[in-house]
Amino acid sequence: MSSMGLTRLSLQNGLYEAAVTGVAEGALGFEAVVADRVIARADAVLGKDGVYLLKLELPAQLIGSQLHIVEIRTETGLALDRFAVMTDAQIEGDLRAELDILRAEFDLLKAAFRRHCSDTGTD
Repeated sequence: MSSMGLTRLSLQNGLYEAAVTGVAEGALGFEAVVADRVIARADAVLGKDGVYLLKLELPAQLIGSQLHIVEIRTETGLALDRFAVMTDAQIEGDLRAELDILRAEFDLLKAAFRRHCSDTGTD
């Protein structure tokens, strides 16, 4: 028995596409789960070279100001992929503010270290 593998091909415009290998007969059902709630279901379709193609349409309500961890798994519960979805205008400003604070703290540490070296006569 071969183990099942999944390779993410793309995630664009709410459409998740992946190549699935090692699919056993009758195990073609997959689902996208967020917080233990199924948000999308789809079946893999046989493609080239015995590789199955999985296409899952993710719902628009997934996009918002919260962080969502999406898990792609078989209908039997075997997790094959996981990714985070988050969009928010506030994120960019928050990250820049955090970086500014870190830079200021680093400048204070540099100044304190230089002062210490100057006071002790070491380079």
